[in-house]
Amino acid sequence: MLIDEELPVFDFTEHHLIRIAASPAHVDRTLRTADLASSLIMRALFFLRGLPRFIRHGRIGKAGRLDLAELQRCGFMMLRDEPEHEMVLGVVGRFWHPTGNLATIEPEEFRGFEQDGFCKAAWNFVIKPDGGSSLLSTETRIRCFGPHARKRFSAYWFFVRPFSGLIRILMLRKIKRAAEGAVP
Repeated sequence: MLIDEELPVFDFTEHHLIRIAASPAHVDRTLRTADLASSLIMRALFFLRGLPRFIRHGRIGKAGRLDLAELQRCGFMMLRDEPEHEMVLGVVGRFWHPTGNLATIEPEEFRGFEQDGFCKAAWNFVIKPDGGSSLLSTETRIRCFGPHARKRFSAYWFFVRPFSGLIRILMLRKIKRAAEGAVP
């Protein structure tokens, strides 16, 4: 998998999988265009995550859709992209800070980034053909640099992991509904 090349060593991980009655090509098109936060639960979770930014800066971010383009505007970078197979997004920061304290780096710097006090996360979507259907999975990997970052992220992850997992499950379900509702 491409994520193995981008972040082969990690401290934390989260993985989810769903079967979709559509071709890999159709699942890929849906993944790239779907509004991933169209449910009330998703909007509430993203609102809560953005609340400290709102308090600090008077804005949460762009209202409306949460698609791959918006994720990139919010700090995720496209690390690898093989359409109909796998895409890998990455982000670097101090995620336990209320605003995520994201670092600005170029995608080609991601693999070598190891600054003490920071974490980096890789998040993929993998599409595999499965008979007349497709399997869509997502994995998130986090690597912490230094004991302070590991301790802080570990405490943060204890509280955030259930919601992070719920977000990913809801995203996969949204993509499934959208793909199966418009199968060509």
